[in-house]
Amino acid sequence: MTQLDDQLLPEVKAIIDEFGKSVVFEELTLSEYDPTTGAATEGGPNTYTVVVTPPDKVKQYLVNGETIQVGDSVIMMPAQDAEFTPVVDQAVTIDTVDFKVVKVEPIYSGDLIAVWTIFLRR
Repeated sequence: MTQLDDQLLPEVKAIIDEFGKSVVFEELTLSEYDPTTGAATEGGPNTYTVVVTPPDKVKQYLVNGETIQVGDSVIMMPAQDAEFTPVVDQAVTIDTVDFKVVKVEPIYSGDLIAVWTIFLRR
């Protein structure tokens, strides 16, 4: 951990907590795995309510027509004290609107991730 991490991570989290909005991430879990057969059964979903930056439309220069498309949205989630790491195909609900995560990019403040940039599609 660097000195910048020590100073920046709490600030980033505090600003997003103050000005952000609550959203719900859903994560499916495995309830059982049989190492003999390699079969896994799906468990119930874990849900996490997290404060993120308000969603914004993706800027045109980020659109590549494949991973990021016109109409996609982007949010940022503080990494400090996060209960999970966001992943592609994860379900996200914002104000009763359902999205899927299409891309996740970390932004580092030094040695540690300060925020996750999360690209969403309806």
